[in-house]
Amino acid sequence: MHFPALALALGWTQLASARPIGPEVVCDTYPDSPACQIGTLSCNLCHTSMSPVAWNTFGEQVRTALHESGAALDGNDAFAQALRHTLPTLESLDADADGMSNAAELAQGTLPGDPASSMPAAADACPTDPSAFAYQVCRYDTAFVLRKLLLDFCGHSPSFEQIRQLEASPAEAQRETLHTALDECLQTPYWRGRDGVLWRLAHPKVRPAAFGDSAYTDDPSRGADYEQDYQLFVYTQIDGHDARDVLLGQYYVISSGDTYQRVDDLPGQSVPVERRAGMLTTLWFLLFNSMFTALPRTAAAQAYRAYLGYDIAQQQGLFPVNDEPVDYDRKGVTQTECAVCHSTLDPLTYPFRNYDGISGDVASALLGRYVPNRLETMYESLIPGVSATPERGVIFGQPVSTLREWVEVAANSDEFAKATVNDYWRLLLGGAPTPEQSSEFEALWRSLRSDDYSIDALLHRLIDSEAYGVP
Repeated sequence: MHFPALALALGWTQLASARPIGPEVVCDTYPDSPACQIGTLSCNLCHTSMSPVAWNTFGEQVRTALHESGAALDGNDAFAQALRHTLPTLESLDADADGMSNAAELAQGTLPGDPASSMPAAADACPTDPSAFAYQVCRYDTAFVLRKLLLDFCGHSPSFEQIRQLEASPAEAQRETLHTALDECLQTPYWRGRDGVLWRLAHPKVRPAAFGDSAYTDDPSRGADYEQDYQLFVYTQIDGHDARDVLLGQYYVISSGDTYQRVDDLPGQSVPVERRAGMLTTLWFLLFNSMFTALPRTAAAQAYRAYLGYDIAQQQGLFPVNDEPVDYDRKGVTQTECAVCHSTLDPLTYPFRNYDGISGDVASALLGRYVPNRLETMYESLIPGVSATPERGVIFGQPVSTLREWVEVAANSDEFAKATVNDYWRLLLGGAPTPEQSSEFEALWRSLRSDDYSIDALLHRLIDSEAYGVP
């Protein structure tokens, strides 16, 4: 049987700390599980706390079973092998003593270590007399979709006459009406204009909370203007463009109203073409995320979070690299409490080593540059040994030599497709997909590739989904 993915970080005696290999093992074991297809996993399946590490009753069952198996647990490979063998042996048990087996709870998406989450799946709530409702409850309702679509994408409700005309049309024509309306809305300033829906969607990727005053400005006291980042983001999301260019683009974008145009260069943007990586190498991104740090971990972490859906601060997306971390910049990252995350974060960061945020004094500061041998020329005298930091890194377990290789792996990954679709799913449906919606969500992110990463095509598929169209 297939289960929702389990985010396991387990151990015994010397293993009483987080094991980031757990989520990867579970998704390898249950590749069709809804949570693996949706994306980010949660640790609360087995844990009540991650700092300090503590387990719920199901987590304790797994710990005990691993210990009693006598399997070697030292090292990620040994732990992964033991975990794969252990999980099926616990399916018939009832960890939280609520009358439902671990397998039954996992199958319906509740937590086997938490009795408060163990309610049986809800029975069919569809009414026996749907005529009592304004919409076709439990069925795809085109009138409901037209109202929702025009509000979501155009910012206004349909007229009474539009609804009457829709309902009087044949079923096939009704669907065509919806897609025509969507095409029209996608061209409006409400969707694609300055401060429109797409600009707001970009806020977590571009604008920090401290800059919450919608200040797009040329004021030099701010150090850099981030309007160009919004323009680049929106361009990649409209008119059938390739959404991967948020990471792969080697161009910039200018806009006039809701019209966007690619340009090869812009004043102030100084990273050479061959070193550009979309939103990750703009003047603003490097200034704000790299600043004057020798090893710009914040830049790597923001890229991982904003475009791949993994927040390392919440121990998401951890793919430990053997013999990492190495404390090149003397930050204490090899300490036990730190190493669990830095064994992933630091190899992610190495390809950013030569991208500089700010250097020089205030009057003559140099911003957002690619500086060959940056650590050797700018930081070695301050942090002896830091120049040994390699440019070669690792993302998702795959070695990469440069940031360009980093973004190639990232942009073509399942994680990028899931994170991209998840942005629009949350925007238009108000929250993350549920386990019941996982099959539609999976179909959408897989279709992104066949649609050449066109967001317009994605949105046409999304409005046809049951999740969007059934009241």
